[in-house]
Amino acid sequence: MQRANITFGIFPLNTHRKLLLWMLPALAIGLHCIAACGLPSTPDDFVPEADGPVFAILQSGDHVYVGGEFTTIGGVSRNRLAAFHSRTGEIDPDWHPNITRTESTPSVRALLVYNDKLYVGGLFDTVNGSVTRNSLAAFELAGDGRTGLVESTWNPDIRWDSGTGSVNRLVSDGSLLYAGGFYDSVNGSLERHSLAAFEFAGGGNTGVADSLWHPSLRHINGGLGVVYGLVIEGDRIYAGGGFDVVNSFQVGRSSLAVFELAGEGRTGIVDANWNPDPRRSPSGGIGSVMVLLVEDTALYVGGVFDTVNGSVARRNLAAFELAGGSNTGAADPDWNPNVGTTASSVDALATDGSQLFVGGHFATVNVSVTRNDLAALELAGDGNTGLVDPEWDPNLSNDILTWGAPSASVTVPSGHGILVGGYVTEVGGEPHNHLIGFGTFLRAAASVPEAIWADY
Repeated sequence: MQRANITFGIFPLNTHRKLLLWMLPALAIGLHCIAACGLPSTPDDFVPEADGPVFAILQSGDHVYVGGEFTTIGGVSRNRLAAFHSRTGEIDPDWHPNITRTESTPSVRALLVYNDKLYVGGLFDTVNGSVTRNSLAAFELAGDGRTGLVESTWNPDIRWDSGTGSVNRLVSDGSLLYAGGFYDSVNGSLERHSLAAFEFAGGGNTGVADSLWHPSLRHINGGLGVVYGLVIEGDRIYAGGGFDVVNSFQVGRSSLAVFELAGEGRTGIVDANWNPDPRRSPSGGIGSVMVLLVEDTALYVGGVFDTVNGSVARRNLAAFELAGGSNTGAADPDWNPNVGTTASSVDALATDGSQLFVGGHFATVNVSVTRNDLAALELAGDGNTGLVDPEWDPNLSNDILTWGAPSASVTVPSGHGILVGGYVTEVGGEPHNHLIGFGTFLRAAASVPEAIWADY
């Protein structure tokens, strides 16, 4: 039986650079308290299941938004994108943006809320039944009878070879929307190689890309690179994926690089010193970076690789120093969770600030401890080595495995458990389809104190 790739995030979510600070003590007092303090290994019974994989999960207000390749969720017809109420698990009866694609299977892979709009990235060419949008669109939020109308003037038009490109990750610095994926043009004819920065919707904005900022992620043979992971920290944006040259073939980088942010005439120059260099042995070929996460002073990197920093052994998951000054991207010398084998991958990372949740396609962590596709580890720092929580073991499984794009999502709602999405169809040997909650807040939230929002 093949394992199921999963990608995940944890509530509190980074929506528009805000962080939910209120959390249950169970998730705030330490890694080895995960199971003992109430996060179960068995799934909740009220989270809506889907008939296809879930690749993106995001909570905003009273709704949880999910995107993927499903056509039905919670027993309700919804094409690739849906919203359900965070306290009841019920699908919003009115909101249905209807994501489709003319020639092949569409998918939603990235979600971001900014102001009062939901930005949706993926692989699609039509929304709202008949409105053309290539792989990136903005919609009204769910609630109060809203149906999910697309923003009428905003259309970045993401394309590859004149066809539909793909958007795999969306992040924001509060001024611009950054979209990473696989594409070679935006705005009709503006050349951009898999990473670009756009104005937000509103006020008649059309989705114009920053005219100067062009990091240009490519392969040395001339092929187009791909971006799977993005994260912004300070005045820099980290990009991970599959590429080996950046800045128009001028600088070599193995699938992971950090650039200056767009704006004020900046062009997207890569940091000259910082180069973690994830690779696969024995060939020494470039690794694949599927997901990035910043916590405290470390950048966590998941994907497919087994060496970093030239010759340091790290299998599919590593923690690096952040860029800045003369930092070179050195891996934490102690933290080495050793996830899976050379045939494994880490596709999802999330944290509640006290432990790291890791999802992907693997059967072991810490060399020989059995964990199928989902595990909780201690965070890096203070000499920690990345030990797995000895009790929490959901044991995910699936007969379907696809590789080459983000394949799931995990998130932690307001500090209450986690939501997991992906190709997963079994948990602990029992059927659970594509969207799964472990100790989630959904029904309990009615009695939970109002969350406190603050800039982080």
